[in-house]
Amino acid sequence: MKLFNYKRRVNINKYKYLLVVLLIIIITIIFLKTTLRKASNNMLSISKSIINTINTNGVNNNIKIDILKKYNMNNLIEVVYKDNKINDINFDLEKAYELLIDIKKGIINSISQNMDNIYNYKYVIRNNIILIEMPFYNYTNNILLANLGPKIECQLSIIKLIDCNIRTIVKTYGINSLLIELYINFNITNSIVVPNYNEDYINNYEILISSKVIQGEIPSIYNGVYEQSSNNISY
Repeated sequence: MKLFNYKRRVNINKYKYLLVVLLIIIITIIFLKTTLRKASNNMLSISKSIINTINTNGVNNNIKIDILKKYNMNNLIEVVYKDNKINDINFDLEKAYELLIDIKKGIINSISQNMDNIYNYKYVIRNNIILIEMPFYNYTNNILLANLGPKIECQLSIIKLIDCNIRTIVKTYGINSLLIELYINFNITNSIVVPNYNEDYINNYEILISSKVIQGEIPSIYNGVYEQSSNNISY
């Protein structure tokens, strides 16, 4: 009888040990998943900030007067009237695409030349792809912990795709006058890869490149604003 009770206590103790080990494993897995998610979210936020800076600097450095002077609004668009009211706006697609291609090339070159001037992390650049190493506990924002832990790598693919078009907006301006504005729209798609996460991140830019006051009216069906866009071109 004593032997039976001893074996029973041993089995119960084994179950307790197994339960404790299993509980430790579950807690460890939950902890690792939680911290990895926090680290990934932190890396994602930093990556987006880096991409915003790179792309914005590239766009700002490229929209220059000497490029815009090559393309006059009068040569890019034609306002078609009917009974002294706007009937349509036509684009000179050849000149419009030349302008977009010129600006796109300049943006790509500017971004490529200035990709290595903005971060505080260890990184490598290969064919417009940035590989960045960040300490695991960087997400804590704690001075003592931020630089501790294993290094985690994230990958940023800069200028994965650029879509752009030209857009005109015509607005009522005073009496029997119209204000015509010419915009360039850019959608720059970038790719971010961090542990357990992959996202295409898009920066949108709308840039006013020219404006002009002309004579005419807008038909009432357009409620005082007439808008027209060229087709998108992609890189």
